[in-house]
Amino acid sequence: MSTRQIRKRVDRIEEKAYPQSAGMTWEDFCRMMWREDKQYYLEVANSPDGWMSRSFVAQFEREDAEREGRRKAGTEREVRARRLGPRSGPANVVHRESHQ
Repeated sequence: MSTRQIRKRVDRIEEKAYPQSAGMTWEDFCRMMWREDKQYYLEVANSPDGWMSRSFVAQFEREDAEREGRRKAGTEREVRARRLGPRSGPANVVHRESHQ
């Protein structure tokens, strides 16, 4: 079963179970649980009744990896900028012709 099909099925179940929900979807609830305690979420997802939660594990792991990659890239840029000091590129070059 594809992720899209699982998603549609979960959406239909949500609509039946929570017709007047306050805007929180099952995915939102699962993401909140994931961020609170990943180990517990994985225990729930791997239980026999955890198939709906299990469908989000790969997505949440991918999102975490992307977020960590962006964080590391930002940190590396900051370290590089501190090491290099002020920019010495074309923006900081003074042309003698412009001061005559």
